[in-house]
Amino acid sequence: MPDMQTSLDQAGSITKAMLDALDQIEQYAAACQVGPDGKPSGTAIYMHMPMGYPIDPKMFANAWTPGGGDSSASFSNEGTFVPATPAPAPTGATATNGQGPPGAVYPPPMPKPDQQLEASIQAAMFTSFLVDNMLEVTQKGIAAAWPERRVSIEYFTILEGIQPVQTGAPEQSVLDAVKAAQDLLYLKDDKGNFVGYTQLYAQYRKNRTAWEAAIGDQAAAFARAMADPVAGQVWPVQAEVYADKVTQALNDFNSMGRREVENAINTIATVGQNAVTALAAMARQLWGAYNIQLGGAISADIPWSYISPISWWDHTNESFGIQKITATSSAYEARGGAGSSSFANNWWNEQSSSTSGSVGLNFGLVSGSANASHQEASNAFAAHSGQSGWSNHADRSSSATITMEFFLATIERPWLLGDLFNIEGWYLVGQKKNSISDGTIVTQVGDHAKLLPMIPKAFLVVRNVAITANDWGDAGNAFNSAQQDSGGSGQSSSNSYGGSVSYLGWGGSAQHDDQQASGAFGASGSSNSGWSFSSSGAGGTLSLLGSQIVGWIGEIQPAAPRIDAPPVKEPDSKSADTKTSDAKTDGGAAKTATPAP
Repeated sequence: MPDMQTSLDQAGSITKAMLDALDQIEQYAAACQVGPDGKPSGTAIYMHMPMGYPIDPKMFANAWTPGGGDSSASFSNEGTFVPATPAPAPTGATATNGQGPPGAVYPPPMPKPDQQLEASIQAAMFTSFLVDNMLEVTQKGIAAAWPERRVSIEYFTILEGIQPVQTGAPEQSVLDAVKAAQDLLYLKDDKGNFVGYTQLYAQYRKNRTAWEAAIGDQAAAFARAMADPVAGQVWPVQAEVYADKVTQALNDFNSMGRREVENAINTIATVGQNAVTALAAMARQLWGAYNIQLGGAISADIPWSYISPISWWDHTNESFGIQKITATSSAYEARGGAGSSSFANNWWNEQSSSTSGSVGLNFGLVSGSANASHQEASNAFAAHSGQSGWSNHADRSSSATITMEFFLATIERPWLLGDLFNIEGWYLVGQKKNSISDGTIVTQVGDHAKLLPMIPKAFLVVRNVAITANDWGDAGNAFNSAQQDSGGSGQSSSNSYGGSVSYLGWGGSAQHDDQQASGAFGASGSSNSGWSFSSSGAGGTLSLLGSQIVGWIGEIQPAAPRIDAPPVKEPDSKSADTKTSDAKTDGGAAKTATPAP
């Protein structure tokens, strides 16, 4: 059987054009990963997926955010606001029989669920799950996810185990100033515990609330006046009443010990705190704030994340810097073909070792399903989807061109405070040094004991792919047949047929091992990503509609923690009544003490 290099040399032009496209994508991804000095980052890794992950807009469109809800659905691709269509007036009988005010609808219409909001919250849940998959550090640029490990769970474990190294106490003068400030603000019991506020501090809180309420009342009154033409006419005169209330409340606030109380608060707040303690407290606060209920009726917190650009799921939007490339078989051959040390060849060599096909190597698109039967994915994040009718088609083309659009989508996790991993002075309870990460790539390959060695920071989306070849062989006949059969069976919709095609990956009857294909990033295809084929003699163009995720960028975490956890002290097994003591006699002889009764 020919080796990998010989097989690549003898491969058809579609395969070579795909390798050329893969090289260009990797070069773009690598160029985006630079350090502050402008040099390539040594901790960012681009990993290509064995199979593209189809993006279903119904799962990710207009995801909910804490700030704007689902308001992004009200903006066009150019960023202009599109007003919502007013809801039609409710229909019903007019109540004139005392069961409601004149002109009212009776019975009142039942409220209906906001389907747009429901879909938006569901999209936020799917998005958060997608980016929470934990990447495994691998060689040769192959993306693999841990089957049952998530970034949020590992991060939560770290937060729970952080223990700052104890430092010395502040100077006595600082302690005295803090005690004086606490005595001014708080009441204490005989053990020194805070049990309430002093009269001065209680009055300060009351006056501050009254001042803020007066400001709020003035703002609310102004808003009402501007909404009523009659009230707006007299607002310049009536506003003086609200302004006087604000001034009186502020005078009371200032004259009743405001400066004295705030100086005491600042004294307590400005006392130096251990940097690790402060960061850990902030990290836990962010973690709690962004763990929200996205599961609908299920009571479970989900760490909310989002993706930039927010319209990454829309394959028609070109407003956020889409990259376009053209790959050809001739360009691949001009670089030396299989003999070059390109990313594509290295990746392809490595991938072939974990894949077996019924007729040798099954490369790319020509090994796709092309039939009218429908395929269902078991869920959005699993690899095993129902497949039928997969067949192999040899790549016989001598000339091929691939055009596509692609871009990098950045993952934002507001609940994750990465500063913790860049600071010294802490350890993980019960863990050794570098139990989170050792900061390297090579030594962490296959190291399953690390808690969070790498975090996905971005993924690469490829969309609107067109492959033109001079000879599709029997694959072209299969694609044409699939279109005719799907149209006849009524399973087609906007050129999206029952069969599916994978690009920049593996297909056909190739069988992947569980580590590569069964992970969270190994989805094998779905009818959500449609295709169409237009033939011209033996050749033709295969168009892949929609978008797919084809690779991930992972960031190796800094070496952390930087010290071992101190050993756990063993409890003394001897009880007080069985301990022995040495007693000196006048002559210096030791005697054993008699156990106490």
